[in-house]
Amino acid sequence: MAQANLADITIIWGDSNAENRRQMRAAMVSGGYRDVRDCRELNEIEALLRSAVPPDLLIVSAQMGPKSVFDMIHRLRHGDIGQNPFVPVILFTWRADPDLIRGAAECGVDDILAAPISPADLFNRIKVLVENRKPFVVTSDYIGPDRRKDPRRDGDADGIPLFEVPNTLRSKVKGERISASDLNALVDDVMSEMNDQRLVRHSYQINFLVVIIHPAYEANKIEPEIIVHVQRLAEISEEVGRMSRGLETVMEVWRRLARGLGPARAPAARLRATDATDN
Repeated sequence: MAQANLADITIIWGDSNAENRRQMRAAMVSGGYRDVRDCRELNEIEALLRSAVPPDLLIVSAQMGPKSVFDMIHRLRHGDIGQNPFVPVILFTWRADPDLIRGAAECGVDDILAAPISPADLFNRIKVLVENRKPFVVTSDYIGPDRRKDPRRDGDADGIPLFEVPNTLRSKVKGERISASDLNALVDDVMSEMNDQRLVRHSYQINFLVVIIHPAYEANKIEPEIIVHVQRLAEISEEVGRMSRGLETVMEVWRRLARGLGPARAPAARLRATDATDN
């Protein structure tokens, strides 16, 4: 990457360890990145994500509190924080246990690095985000980079489309200028398409949950697992209600399900596979 273009890139570095922040910030500045904003608290990161000019890259430590970090990234991806839900995110961790890695993947990060981090390794990961960032997918409970082992660029047999999202990191490295208004327009366009797809995925998920819940209630066998499914159904229904602009999309899917893909002809396993991301 041409070093002359790196100075325009805004990077948030989140790490509760002051010495780590000092060392990595110095390494990044030496590598040509001039606008590196280090934060020791998650509320500082959120404030920068909400700023009028969003960052081009977020690098954050899982040790700032895994659940809180994952929740923040999840909310970022769902458009609840700031103006750009597509900010590339690299998460690094000193404790790479399976549960942590799974949580990181499910919240929508682009990449995961094991600490300690070498500057060369970090710069290579940034280069991948510039030149070969993964497209995004949308399911009932996930928005983020496609993590399936064999994704197809034109979608797949399950009908889950792939979205090429705005990437200001790439634009700035390539010397392309993008105004705040242009970025907002690009984000709005992609988010509109994603919301439509999310409503479709919610429709399939609702059908899948009803297939499981209804027989249990008919038989009066309300196991703890069924209660979890009911809670999930309530969450999805509430979100669909908020997304009132797309209710016609949901109703059309439900009408199609009623005509030939209802519970009697749509096995639960197949519906679950339709909404899987294979993270």
